[in-house]
Amino acid sequence: MPDLVDGYEYRSDTRLRLRLRPGVRFHDGRELSAKDVLYTFKSLMDPKKRSPLYDTFRRIAEIEAIDDLTLEIELEEPFAPFLTALTVGIVPQGADEAAPAPFAQRPMGTGPFQWVGARADQWIRLKAFPDYFEGAPSIGGLQFKTIRDDTTRVLQLLRGEVDLVQNAVPLLMAEWLRRKTQLVMASDTGINYAYLAFNLRDPALQDRRVREAIALAIDRDKLIEYRLKGFAKKATGILAPSNWCYEKNVSQYDFNPERAKALLEEAGLKDPDGPGPKPRLSLTLKTSNKRDRVAMARAIAAQLKEVGIAMEVRSYEWGTFFRDIKTGNFQMYSSTWVGVTEPDIYYYAFASSQFPPKGANRGFYSNPELDKLLEAGRVSTVTSTRKEIYSQVQKIISRELPYVSLWYEDNVVFTRPQVEGYSLRPDASLLGLTRTKLEAKPPTTTVTDAQLRL
Repeated sequence: MPDLVDGYEYRSDTRLRLRLRPGVRFHDGRELSAKDVLYTFKSLMDPKKRSPLYDTFRRIAEIEAIDDLTLEIELEEPFAPFLTALTVGIVPQGADEAAPAPFAQRPMGTGPFQWVGARADQWIRLKAFPDYFEGAPSIGGLQFKTIRDDTTRVLQLLRGEVDLVQNAVPLLMAEWLRRKTQLVMASDTGINYAYLAFNLRDPALQDRRVREAIALAIDRDKLIEYRLKGFAKKATGILAPSNWCYEKNVSQYDFNPERAKALLEEAGLKDPDGPGPKPRLSLTLKTSNKRDRVAMARAIAAQLKEVGIAMEVRSYEWGTFFRDIKTGNFQMYSSTWVGVTEPDIYYYAFASSQFPPKGANRGFYSNPELDKLLEAGRVSTVTSTRKEIYSQVQKIISRELPYVSLWYEDNVVFTRPQVEGYSLRPDASLLGLTRTKLEAKPPTTTVTDAQLRL
């Protein structure tokens, strides 16, 4: 959907014309023009900048400004995900030249809120931009606070020190808070995809039967009901059912522990002592050190134990965890893909060319048939053709199980009664804040720290 662009057209499979929305202003009052877009895109095309978007923008063979509001981009070859790739922020021409401080310390754009200041790991402050092209926000300003402890975060919400918390209230507290306090809770279907990934270079996990046994040993219905309090839907793959490329007719793995045991037997993993404590197989599962992630990983480990798989859960702070999964230092890990809309994600996650550090094929999955499909999906600009290609892709991935699909997480927001008009979005973005209002109302119910911890 166009935003800063008023309209666009493909003049050929490789040539795209973009017409900018007139009258858009940066936060310093300057009017957005094609020169700013050129400056931004050429920065992304520069290998010395080491942008994570370089691999996409290097495909631009030529870019020119036809006039102040019109650009044309010529790609080296057809590249279907390019429109999605254009959802990047535009910075003003010369933003990082001859400035007293780096642009990242004084960011400026064209959005509904403008930068005021920040204190590292504590807060970021913004204020409404009165000349925003879709109209100034109703709220005069925002402060985003970093609150690492779950209980402290909820207490600050209850005390009126925080007005809104999205996807950061422990779900075990959610129903209690809805019933026992004046906080307002809303939830809606999300597209964030939770999964378990396998390292396919690990001898124990190369056998597809072992991976299927793990999938069958996990009772997702129980985990969703008891651990997630119903705020999730079982997943079949990275793309959510709302996606235009979603394929529902894929291999699925409902809870079946007896079949899981039989598959382990077929794979040569015999039960060494019948009903005794010795496992058929021992594995490690890595996750972040967020409390809810660790608790979920342990719940999954308890289910796998029932079929004879001993799972050691290891949790790490985010930097260490992410480094390990990027370098292949894991047997299994649990994680979430956030806000995925473009089916080309399958190329990034599963193409043989995307082994780390280049891409996100961190489990080292390789399939020549899939590689051909993923390349075809990138160059076809015919929607129906892409849909058929990604239907086949989803069927292959579900059958071969480089991932175990867990669930699509619902978005859950808690607000104080003073907050009105906030709307959830499937990708969990905070764009709803542009149309949110604060009204004067009595404070919420007082709840003690002890009550929350209970």
